[in-house]
Amino acid sequence: QACEQPEGTYSFIYSRPLTVSPFATSEDCVEVAASIMFNLALSIHLRSCELGAKGTANLKKTLSLYQRVREIMPGSPFLEAAILFNAGLIHQELFDFNKAQTCFQLSEEFLFSEDQSSFLYNDDRKAMILNVTIFQEPELAAAA
Repeated sequence: QACEQPEGTYSFIYSRPLTVSPFATSEDCVEVAASIMFNLALSIHLRSCELGAKGTANLKKTLSLYQRVREIMPGSPFLEAAILFNAGLIHQELFDFNKAQTCFQLSEEFLFSEDQSSFLYNDDRKAMILNVTIFQEPELAAAA
């Protein structure tokens, strides 16, 4: 999913919703709750992107939901990478570049590790790496 930025450039957002098994049991309730919360955060994030400046207020709500998912479902490489990446984009949108850079740096651990990156679709991984690279090293990205 691409999101138009004010300057007319586009930024990739990890936008694949999580699926919930219809066969989930009460033992899966934490995973189900985390999946629903992630999907809610993602839908608010994407809607905020569509609204542009009018959606900025919802971005803080989105950050809060993403953080809550990380708290209740720690240790999932997929969720960590997707949430940290999307949170970095939100912090960037809110002009909090230090927090954005921290999120992108943390997401890099998952994106550049072959062991951890197999959970992402290859096209999504490439788009996330490109965004992280552009933010971290703008002079290198310009050469690409």
